[in-house]
Amino acid sequence: PQIDLATDPRWARNSGTYGEVPEVVAGITTALVAGYQQGTEGVQLEGVSLSIKHFPGDGAAENGYESHTYQGQWRIYTTPGSLEKYQLVGFQAACDAGVSSIMPCYSRDTTDPRSVEQSYRGVVIPVDQVGSAYSETMMQTLLTEAMGFKGFINTDSGILETQTFGVETLTMPERYAKLINNGVGAIGAGFQYAEVLAAIDQGILTVEQLGKVAASRLWREIDQGRIDNPYTDPANADAVRAANTTGEAGEKVYLSQLKSVVLLKNKGNVLPLNDTTKKVYIASFTGKGANDATVETLTAEFAARGFTVTEDEEEADIIYIDVQPTYNGTTGSNTAMGVIDLVEGLDVPAVVTDALRRDGVRHGSQIPTGEETEVTTVEDIKDVKKIAEKMHEKGGIAIASIKVTQPWILTNVEPYVDGLIAQFGVPEKAQVAVVTGEYNPTGKLPITMVSCNEVIATNWEYLSDGRIYEICVSPNDVPGYDKDQYIDPAILAKVKGGSYAYCDEDGNYYRSGFGLRY
Repeated sequence: PQIDLATDPRWARNSGTYGEVPEVVAGITTALVAGYQQGTEGVQLEGVSLSIKHFPGDGAAENGYESHTYQGQWRIYTTPGSLEKYQLVGFQAACDAGVSSIMPCYSRDTTDPRSVEQSYRGVVIPVDQVGSAYSETMMQTLLTEAMGFKGFINTDSGILETQTFGVETLTMPERYAKLINNGVGAIGAGFQYAEVLAAIDQGILTVEQLGKVAASRLWREIDQGRIDNPYTDPANADAVRAANTTGEAGEKVYLSQLKSVVLLKNKGNVLPLNDTTKKVYIASFTGKGANDATVETLTAEFAARGFTVTEDEEEADIIYIDVQPTYNGTTGSNTAMGVIDLVEGLDVPAVVTDALRRDGVRHGSQIPTGEETEVTTVEDIKDVKKIAEKMHEKGGIAIASIKVTQPWILTNVEPYVDGLIAQFGVPEKAQVAVVTGEYNPTGKLPITMVSCNEVIATNWEYLSDGRIYEICVSPNDVPGYDKDQYIDPAILAKVKGGSYAYCDEDGNYYRSGFGLRY
């Protein structure tokens, strides 16, 4: 499970988190550990050893760039106390619950003027400026000593060859020694035992330390009974899997999907849709055009509830607009800042790629190349306004569903529709159940939807070390619900609703925790 706190809206992996509210993430984390490991006293005989990531939290990414890339190698802590107040709450919950394993993130924190000194429970956290797994401060001073972690540390897969931020000049034996001396008990893809032996021969790693980290991992297998009886019964495994994907378990899965749908807007109480004499027209918008499979499934779900679905927009009384944006900041390949606007054909500046990584010199990781790259998050997005207004002209209503993988800026959808729901990848059946009143929505936003590009704008600025950096007007390390206090009031004064949070036509702010009911 990815328990990083979502604090920069452009970060590519926001969708894999449990949101931006520290206490919510901590509660979910505790439940996950207890569920997988069969309690909070370490993994039990019938449990599954759980590993959580990416310590100490990759969400505070510099302007949202992903740490699998050269551009995303830095975590930025511009806010005093943000590491303790926000980023580490979920990880502390995992430690307290006895989680078996923790995976560090590739990224590293910085000593440059963008960041301020952080502490945890009164312990100042010095900055090593190397990826977390290579950092004695992160792995020992913070995780093991200050937070009381007793499990084993396992790295991500590219730690030795590709995501080597800050240790580019170290030899391979030196890298292995640094990781193992930091307590890492499982090293990612491409493990070479010969390099470990070389580290021992060179006197930079002891046999005792190697044994210590090996034992920390081995104990989890002993606790699960995998040493005495490492085998499983395939037939029994099949039966367990079947029992947990059908019947009562399947019903619980569907209920959780229903509960997750968030009702954001209900102008004039147009929802729920309960007049089955009305005809429905379905429109689909994605990053690559209409999704015929989605339209087909939505058609079947509306029809199953007694509605007539028409392929002729002119005949319809209701238009249902399904919007599933495509995010441009994909892991491992993003060469431009993430775009969270709903746009088509937007030209944005491209930045340096991996070419500068290995020389060990910090040139600046987000320098523009002078070229542009075109970004489309939703193809034909301008048609949403056209078809919604056309429906309103004849007295009909427009309902929209937005798939939330990022805290999208909704100005190209929300103002034109009467009803709006947010969903997180649930089946069409659950969406239709909510908009037709079969299920009264209970979902709450796990993240804050962003009001406009002005509150996440970046500016090139010279700082006290004489270098130029691209600085965001809102901090990378603070959750959306708390960002207003750190944004220049002059900026907020020009924003609809005066907040980082999106304010809709009815005056509702789409902050984390917001959600309407019928």
